[in-house]
Amino acid sequence: ESLLFAELDKCRNWIVPVLVRFALETGARRGEILSLRWKDIDLTQCTARLDGKTGARVIPLSALAVTLLQNLPRSLSGKVFSIPVRSLRQAFERAVARARLGDFVFHDLRHCALTRIARHHQHHAFQQSRRTATDTRLGGTDSD
Repeated sequence: ESLLFAELDKCRNWIVPVLVRFALETGARRGEILSLRWKDIDLTQCTARLDGKTGARVIPLSALAVTLLQNLPRSLSGKVFSIPVRSLRQAFERAVARARLGDFVFHDLRHCALTRIARHHQHHAFQQSRRTATDTRLGGTDSD
């Protein structure tokens, strides 16, 4: 990951590394990200409404995803990420090649993100179960 971002940060178009970080934080597809509009973002609720090949859905935004969005300028078009798909594809493929990541493609970011999100939820569930077990052993209850 650090190799990829080291190369992405060298891109002429500053939006590319930001967009890739957003993809890694959300697990959103490239097309969903490129069609995302500011009206679909709720920064107070930390959510984004995505329209994709499986229909519309609302996803939660991590603290980093919210920060990335807050730091973006607003375009007149209403799009969150104003970059042609071809430009994004070329910049991403060049960064992958320079980082020597083989056949890593943009969609692989989705798999990485979803694995990361699953691990995060698994970790929190484990921590919660440990707290519950400790409370039970100590005789504590939620009403204490």
